[in-house]
Amino acid sequence: MSLQAYKAAASRTETPRELEYRLFGQVTRALMSAAEAPSTDVKTRIDALDWNRRLWTTLATDCSDPDNALAKPMRAQIISISLFVSRHSSAV
Repeated sequence: MSLQAYKAAASRTETPRELEYRLFGQVTRALMSAAEAPSTDVKTRIDALDWNRRLWTTLATDCSDPDNALAKPMRAQIISISLFVSRHSSAV
């Protein structure tokens, strides 16, 4: 219960940039843990790859919004990374 209250309080005080930073850290840690997991632990790898793919898909979706304030070249690069992550995750 207290952990949920802390999470709710943290989300109310984080800026969007801080939230993105924290999320990238969590996904990166999950990917690193998956890389170190035994080869028989397929679920850990699938979960980490799926989380990473969902993160990049969300970013790409946001970048495709015409109202997105990022410069078009930056948005295009993020979308390109998202496509790479999706292809690479499927190949793994």
